[in-house]
Formats: sequence, C-alpha cells, structure tokens
Amino acid sequence: MPELPLYLSIPLTTLLSMLAVSTTPSCEFLIILLAFLKFQVAQSIAKKEILSVGYIFVGLSSGMTVAHFAPSLDALSSSSLGVFISGICLSITAAISIGLIYVSERNRTAFPGAAFALFPGIWTLAWMTVTQISPIGRLMTWSPFVGSVLDSYRWIRPFVGQPGLDFLVASWATLFSEIAGSYSGILGYRYTNDALIDLEDDDSRNSEGVIKTNHRMIPLLSFTSILLGLALPSFMVSSMPQPPFSPATVPLNVACILPAFQKAEEHSLGVYINETMQFTSRAKILLWPEGAVNFETPKDKMEGLARVQDALYSHSQNTWVGVSFQEPVSDGLQSGTRGRLRRTGLALVGSGGIEFEYYKRKLVPGVSLLHSPDPL
Repeated sequence: MPELPLYLSIPLTTLLSMLAVSTTPSCEFLIILLAFLKFQVAQSIAKKEILSVGYIFVGLSSGMTVAHFAPSLDALSSSSLGVFISGICLSITAAISIGLIYVSERNRTAFPGAAFALFPGIWTLAWMTVTQISPIGRLMTWSPFVGSVLDSYRWIRPFVGQPGLDFLVASWATLFSEIAGSYSGILGYRYTNDALIDLEDDDSRNSEGVIKTNHRMIPLLSFTSILLGLALPSFMVSSMPQPPFSPATVPLNVACILPAFQKAEEHSLGVYINETMQFTSRAKILLWPEGAVNFETPKDKMEGLARVQDALYSHSQNTWVGVSFQEPVSDGLQSGTRGRLRRTGLALVGSGGIEFEYYKRKLVPGVSLLHSPDPL
C-alpha cells in the first residue's frame, strides 16, 4: 500500500492539532495526534525524506494557531500583538514537539530494551524543563487538561503530578504508533526491530518474519498491561475533591477587592483600604488586583503598608490583605532607560505586620517585557 500523500497528511495533521492542542488540550485527541506524528516522522526518516518533517511542522503550527486564535485576540491590550505572540509561542512548542519525536525515532534502535519508554521519558523531561523556563508555565504546552482517559489516571496526579500524566499520554501514543507500525497495512509500512520497512519490498514475510513479529508482541502486550493496570485504581478510588466542609478539610474564604472609583482615584491607597474594610468579616484573605497601588520610594511603601496594618488592627485581627503594588526598580539596578522600569510586588499584611513580600519574576511576553510605564 502506498504511503499517505502529503496533500492528505498535512490537512489531517492540521485538523488533529486543532482538536488536540487547544486552550484545554484533550487527552484522547492528544494521544491520537502524537501517535500519528510519531508514525509520520518515522516514515520520513525511513524514506530519508526529512523535508516532509517541515511540512508536518507547518500543518501542526497552523492548526494550533487556529485553535488559539479567538482567545489570543483578548489576551493582550492589542489584538494583533496577542495573535502575533501566540503564533510565535505555538510555533516554538510545535518545533519542540516535532524535535522530540524526531530524536526519539532516530535513537529508538540505540535503546532496543527501552524502546517503549524512550519517547515518554524524553517527552516528559523536556516539558518539565520548558515549564520551568517559560514565563507562561504550562500554558500552550501539550499537557492534557480534559478527557475520559485523563479521568482514569487522575488518582495518580497527587503522587506524580502533571509530568506523570504527560508520561502516560506519551506512553499511549507510543503504544498506538507501535501497533500501527507493526501491523500496518494502514500507511504502507511496519516496524521491525531495526527500522520501518516497505511492505512491498519486505522479504521477511516468512517464518522468520513471523517469529520477529511474535517476539515483538511480548513487550507490546506487557506495556499495554501496565497502562491498563494503572487505570484500575480509578474504579476503586474516588478522584473527586473533598467536600468544602468535612473533618478532613479546613475552609479558607478568599475575597477579591475591586472598588468602583473615578479615574482620578485610580491607584488610590485610601480607596482600596476603605473597600477592603467592608469585607474583613467575610473572608480571611483579601486580595487586591495586580499593581493596585503605586509606591515611589521605600518610605512610601512602608507608610502605605503601615496604613493597611493599622486599619486591620482596628477592624479585624484575623484577616490578611494581599496588597499588590508597583514600585521603581532599586537604584542599584537603574542605568540609562532602566530608570523608567517598575516592578510588581505583593505584600501579605496582617494586623501584626507584613507576613511576606513577593516580587513578580516570570514576566508576561509582550506586556511586562515591552511595557515599562513612567512612574505615576
């Protein structure tokens, strides 16, 4: 059977990526997409048509961009900038994904004993690294968020976290690609222990070839049994969260403070304090929006936070306020145009004083990096 032509494989890649890598990636479609990409890349390697990998990348990036187009319009203050940055980020993730698949397929024969675990291991380690480096964390990554398959393994998340689910998704994709490769007629090729072989030129369709195929069935069935076995506890252990009121839970009420004010009162510390005091009896943690108030000097900040502390002391001693503020970068960091840069921080203030301070470290692309307002 002839290989799937590019005029079919590229639209199919685009369609699958639209369904799988949306703002809430589907576990089932993600598995299908990965399995399809693995087989397509393996075919390209076997036939030495590496240029076709580039076509796959184009289809993949296009589908992801379409899936994220509507949300990216409202992601930033400028719609065009939001679409542009979204497209860049999605293209990077597509390149990473194709690169990981390519590396695993090129090196599968180097690790014959760990062929089934090679791609899941590379896949999981790579996305763990990306999420630690990326300023947007797991947004736009290929981590599953919804799906019935995901529900079957949700019990394991407290033990292995999201990387464990990434490993399982990659494992199922590996399983399906191995099945397709071993028995395909589907796309015209099948796997042997060494590489993909064109069925029309395959001389192994004899007793020796049957022995090879049967020998390959043992790890395939073992791998399938492990994946199915890990899903069994979901039928015995509830993955639902604890009810809000139970002996095993402690409720924590949180309120977001967003006062209605005139333009002249924007970033007014007094307005936020007055609004906050109306909610001290309703919640333990009262959060202000990001960059709610501006402090121009360290003295201004300490005096402002002291005002919040005094107000809490007189109204409620069992409430804490998350004061989000902007301030100029310290003098030691300013040089030339950097004097215009400001940083965003949050101070958790209680009636006893400041509990801790935190400064934003991972900046939002296109906003924090490109926007450095003058002090207000």
